[in-house]
Amino acid sequence: MVQRCRTVSEEITETVTRPVKKVVEQLSRVCRKLPWPLSWLCGVIKKLVEIIEWVVETFVRVVTRVVCVTISIAVKIWDGVAFVAQKLWNLPLIGPIARWALGLGSWVISQFVGIVDGVAGLFGIRPTKRLRLHVFLLTSRREGLLATPQDAAGVLRETERILRARAEVAVRTTVHVIETPAPDNALHIDTGVGLLGEDLTGAGAYFQKIMTDAMPDENLARTLRYGAPIAVFVVRSVGDTETGCSAGPLADWVAVERGQLAPATPPGGGGTGWHNTLAHEIGHACGLMHTDDPTNLLHPQGLQGARGDNLSPFQRMIVRSSPHVTYL
Repeated sequence: MVQRCRTVSEEITETVTRPVKKVVEQLSRVCRKLPWPLSWLCGVIKKLVEIIEWVVETFVRVVTRVVCVTISIAVKIWDGVAFVAQKLWNLPLIGPIARWALGLGSWVISQFVGIVDGVAGLFGIRPTKRLRLHVFLLTSRREGLLATPQDAAGVLRETERILRARAEVAVRTTVHVIETPAPDNALHIDTGVGLLGEDLTGAGAYFQKIMTDAMPDENLARTLRYGAPIAVFVVRSVGDTETGCSAGPLADWVAVERGQLAPATPPGGGGTGWHNTLAHEIGHACGLMHTDDPTNLLHPQGLQGARGDNLSPFQRMIVRSSPHVTYL
């Protein structure tokens, strides 16, 4: 940060003082050709210009240094606040409840703010927004790594395609391989109301620690709940019959069964299906609910291969207004 500010300071100083230096050079050539006392008077003027140059350069350096120091201090304070907040939020029971309250509040506010974007979208004005996705491939003590980055590549490409095509949201994905074996309670995630219990206790605390350690640059965004990434944990199993789960805007992570990474043809053949489970759960994380339309991405019956990847205009507005989705 300081080095960057120093570079900016030098660039500004050079830009400001370059015209002054040209004037001094021209005066020097002119003064040498003038007779006395005009040459003396010209020399005095040249000295005054040189003094002005020194004053301007010094002033610019001092001002930019003060600004840079102020920015650096502010960033450090924010980083400190974010670090403390993350440590508190990683605590069982207290941390999740605080995260749920802030996540819900942030989502409600973002939906009001997103009305403008939603109305513009009705007229075909839909600038590209961005979403950061961090995928964590967990390791089991008995089975080893549950999935490899190569296993996930096809589904991640499909997820990026769906969100870009249906909501004009560009996804930037980072894949993390967690080689240290995960605790057993983090490898099978319950669903429904039980999912909130998972976030309240061991699994949720483990996931928060993984996110904090793997995404140190995201702590501020995760604390403010604006522009925060969505974390995806690839686990052994989810619920009894489900293949993925999300607590919606309350949580900043989703879980997907490892079998959902393979873009296999659903039972019966044809159509879409298993490969859009991740996009389906991201939709929940952005605030979408299930729908009865089998061609819609939020249809719950993905196992039968009946689920499409469409989004209605209203669903698109909700996704684009999510605090996870920003223009930055």
